[in-house]
Amino acid sequence: MTTYATWDWSNLTGTGKRLSLFNPVRHDPINTQESEAGYIQTAPQDVRGIWIFKIKFDLLLPSSFVYLVNFHHAHRGGVPFYFTWPFEMAGIPEETELAKPGGMAPWDSEIEVLAGLGPTFLCYWAGDEFGLKRLKTQENLYQVDDAIEIRQI
Repeated sequence: MTTYATWDWSNLTGTGKRLSLFNPVRHDPINTQESEAGYIQTAPQDVRGIWIFKIKFDLLLPSSFVYLVNFHHAHRGGVPFYFTWPFEMAGIPEETELAKPGGMAPWDSEIEVLAGLGPTFLCYWAGDEFGLKRLKTQENLYQVDDAIEIRQI
């Protein structure tokens, strides 16, 4: 069994760090085709839809900045990692706390879900770059300029 790294929220949230954007998007397109007789036929583009997460930070401590850069470096080019969607960061229905691996879409999860955490998905870092900026403060705080995009595999 292959083991993957896990996106560690504790390095990126908490005292001295501020998440300014957490935007989960459900991507589940449908293909539509008209038959010769004029009937409309529809089918999902994929077997299952995927989640796309857009994340941005207004403030990051130097240690969080280093973690984020190292994580990006280790996972660039599509290297998979586990990403847990914390319940407190988005309005996920409470009943999904009972989600099991292979559960009902869109709340199916790659691994067992723990109490208080959202579903965990196998994801990759979309894009080859992300903008970081050092703020002019004594604490050497950093900011993510462009949203980081993480996509479910």
